[in-house]
Amino acid sequence: MIEYNALPSSVAEPLEDLHSTEKLFAFTFTGYINEKSLYTDINTKLNTLETSINVDHKELETIIRLAQQLQLVNDEKEEIHTRITWLQRLYKAKAEMNTVDSKEQLKQLRNLIIPVQTCPLKKQLQAEIDQLEASLQDVETSTYKQPSGMEALLEKAVEEAGAMFINLGKAGREYVIAEVLKQHGDDTNIDHVRHFTSELEQQRVQTLLDLTDRGELISELEQLPLPVFSSLDAVSKERVVDVLIHDKGWTGLYSLDRRIKQVKDAIDREEREKYEKENLIDLPDGKAATTLDTRFTQIK
Repeated sequence: MIEYNALPSSVAEPLEDLHSTEKLFAFTFTGYINEKSLYTDINTKLNTLETSINVDHKELETIIRLAQQLQLVNDEKEEIHTRITWLQRLYKAKAEMNTVDSKEQLKQLRNLIIPVQTCPLKKQLQAEIDQLEASLQDVETSTYKQPSGMEALLEKAVEEAGAMFINLGKAGREYVIAEVLKQHGDDTNIDHVRHFTSELEQQRVQTLLDLTDRGELISELEQLPLPVFSSLDAVSKERVVDVLIHDKGWTGLYSLDRRIKQVKDAIDREEREKYEKENLIDLPDGKAATTLDTRFTQIK
């Protein structure tokens, strides 16, 4: 015979009588959801938005909250979330449409709505994007900057005027074009460019080789498109010209400008070496200044 009183057992108590310190377990409750009915409700709401050209953020937020209640992972749930994403894309594109001012932004909007299934709002947005693209093209066409007369002639001269013109260098070519336009205006042609180029190289630049007066040579050089010489101060110009008078070596405008730069660099290097020789001493770890500030303040 079994003695039931001797068997291990527990005594049940009403939950409301348990003290908080005795509650060893947490109890949760999930209400029953009829997912078929919920899916039908969401699907109906989505259909309403998908067939409208109006933006309804409030209703979309309601649908998103309802979709969060779907528990089961199945095709219907995936479909719902995909359609929600499509509507979010369309609403985002609609909001940004008024701020578009470039083709790059239009391209981004197109890419944003491309994955969305065909619906009235998508068609409307595509039409608006097409219209904006056309208007941007019209703006670009109307604001296209026609090349100036000088730019057009310069481009043509580079192609047709020959090697002598090209060898003038950038500053020389621009100088020639500006001068022939000043002389001939709208009647300027490539023959004018060739003639002026030849005159510049053979008559004005080559004759400088015969000048021996410093002031005269400086005056002539200042009238030519020589960027390096133009950047020098008066003293530096004199020093450069003194070298040029005794050391010829240019064959044209560009080579003259390059020769002037070489002389300038040599003078700068000479000045730097002179300064270092007078003011620096060589040390094992480098150079040190030998110039001392001997000024002092008398103490009264």
